[in-house]
Amino acid sequence: MFVRNEELEMCLGVLFVRATKYDDTAAMEAVMDYCLPALTECVSRWCDKKGRSRGFAEIVASVTLMKALAKADSFDSEKPLMPWLKMIARRELIDLHRVEERLDRRFNSLDRMTQLPSHDENELTKLHGREIAEAGDELVRREDEAERERTKQVLRNAILSLPALKCKLIEAYCAEKSIGAIAVEFKLTRSQVHKILFDAKAQLRRRIA
Repeated sequence: MFVRNEELEMCLGVLFVRATKYDDTAAMEAVMDYCLPALTECVSRWCDKKGRSRGFAEIVASVTLMKALAKADSFDSEKPLMPWLKMIARRELIDLHRVEERLDRRFNSLDRMTQLPSHDENELTKLHGREIAEAGDELVRREDEAERERTKQVLRNAILSLPALKCKLIEAYCAEKSIGAIAVEFKLTRSQVHKILFDAKAQLRRRIA
């Protein structure tokens, strides 16, 4: 259980500046020893309602500290460190939640398509095109260019961690190629493409959960 140390909290900002500006290893160890468990506790509380694991909270806390180190120049050493780190952690959680929502929307389209009779290829193609158009319109309405690029990068990193064939298939699918076109390109049947995409979907969701 994490226990607050008010005396250490008073000098965390100074320690953080020393650690980043002067490459002070001892200061960095002190910051990490205090901030990592403190951030993990905060993230755990924020994520309780969503049923996230302790491991997820630890990962978000670690990523937060890495991002904080990368933008150390923007930290005001006259202000407390923990509120600044918590702000970064909250942004991380919001970004992860947005990516998860977009994945759900994208793959729900695939879920609905696979429920159609396999012989009804024309209807399948129409639905596929309509879902892509709707998803594209929604993306344009709700996101600015910078946010789209950040989302693409997070999703791409998750995709690139998949096995090679799944990676190529899902990239083709997210590039708005039809199931039929992907099947022809990779010399697979439509049912094989569907199965691989479903497997990839499950793996992606686990990796960003």
